[in-house]
Amino acid sequence: GDQGLCHAMPTISKLISYPIKSLPGIEFERIALTSTGLALDRTLALVDAETKVFISQRSHPKLATLAVRVSPETAFVDPSVQKFDVIVSAEGRDDLVIACDVREHGAEGGARDAGGRATSTPMDIECWEWHGTCLDVGADARAWFSAFLDDGKQYSCVRWAGRGGFPGGAQDADDGVDVDDAVTRLTSEDYGSRRTTTTLSDGFPMLLVNQASIDAVNAGARALDPTGAPNIDGRRFRGNVVVSDAPAFAEDLWATARIAHKTDIELCKPCSRCSIPNIDPNTGKFDVSHALAKHMSQRRSGAALDTANRFWRQAVFFGWNLICTTTQDARTILAIGDALEITSTRAKFP
Repeated sequence: GDQGLCHAMPTISKLISYPIKSLPGIEFERIALTSTGLALDRTLALVDAETKVFISQRSHPKLATLAVRVSPETAFVDPSVQKFDVIVSAEGRDDLVIACDVREHGAEGGARDAGGRATSTPMDIECWEWHGTCLDVGADARAWFSAFLDDGKQYSCVRWAGRGGFPGGAQDADDGVDVDDAVTRLTSEDYGSRRTTTTLSDGFPMLLVNQASIDAVNAGARALDPTGAPNIDGRRFRGNVVVSDAPAFAEDLWATARIAHKTDIELCKPCSRCSIPNIDPNTGKFDVSHALAKHMSQRRSGAALDTANRFWRQAVFFGWNLICTTTQDARTILAIGDALEITSTRAKFP
């Protein structure tokens, strides 16, 4: 039989949004699907205040130790919620509270408090291939993150200023995907049947990971280093949609799927992994044992997976980037337990 088409239907077992890029995520029972992916996902990011380039755990692994929450949590499902706080916690420090109002958006965005002082101002930033405009959330966040990272540099926190991202904000329309404005970011035209919009992600709206595949790489790393290998959990792979009830790596052969009999998705590109899976999410330090990295390069490199793409042979792959085949508007709610019906498969890893 075709190992990609499961007899038992896979189901969603976790839904995770990462409001601030490269900081820990928040798990949900239910969450809205906006035109750019899960609600609030990667709608804020940290940038070097001088170069305006985003930073991540690759260069600042300490970010893994922070905690993020949002008040009220209804901001993730309810389009009537337009104001909310993103709260960041670190051991031994006062919480940082970032006030967000989704009515401030667009390249002219920006907001003023009752005294007329600017609370958020447009800032041009660089996030991978994208050069665009976000909103700098202010001096308090810059001081807090700069003190926490404590490396002599200054870091600003910026917020997404385009459509999508927030259920209470404006959403992209089907005919709005070719807009060439400073606040819109499109996925690569090289992957998927259509270009869609994304926020401050690594390039695509969502990432799917399979729990059985996480368990398999955990077992593989432990086989290489039974005493030293860390316990590998899903936090290292930073997925948005975690599925269960599927064989390990079955997702490599899934091409399209339908969630809860209503939402069509494409697994448009396998996710090439950087160093972040080798960071212990509990300590914010790189693993002393290299068992996970070694196992992944042995079993999950493009060469090991017999990729047809010669540029992928050295890369390591885990999880799949997703796009929705129709533009979402935050009215669809994904929930734990939703079935994932595999609607078409591919013959082999691309």
